[in-house]
Amino acid sequence: MTVHLEMGLHTFGDVTADANGVLLPHAVVIRNLFEQAALADELGVDFIGVGEHHRADFAVSAPEIVLAAIASRTKRIRLGSATTVLSSDDPSPPGGNIQCTASRAGGVSTMASAISQV
Repeated sequence: MTVHLEMGLHTFGDVTADANGVLLPHAVVIRNLFEQAALADELGVDFIGVGEHHRADFAVSAPEIVLAAIASRTKRIRLGSATTVLSSDDPSPPGGNIQCTASRAGGVSTMASAISQV
């Protein structure tokens, strides 16, 4: 019996620091995420999930947009949301946006959702 192992990554666009310890701007973090996703695709990673967060230490607040940009730069990696916060949005638009991204990503995408109270 052969077991097929798939490898995936997920991120919220965690804000990182440069060599001097200075936090990177959100725009730089997101551009770095595009590069990391393209590299993951080249290296054979099977899946990347991008989650939504609305805090200063995470750069991604609109994962569907980030996933669409990643889809334009990758060939085979499957894409999906790592978390979509439905309590802050009507679930229809994010679902449609993920579906639209799936059409570019070979028809395969996933959407993970969460309801939280702060």
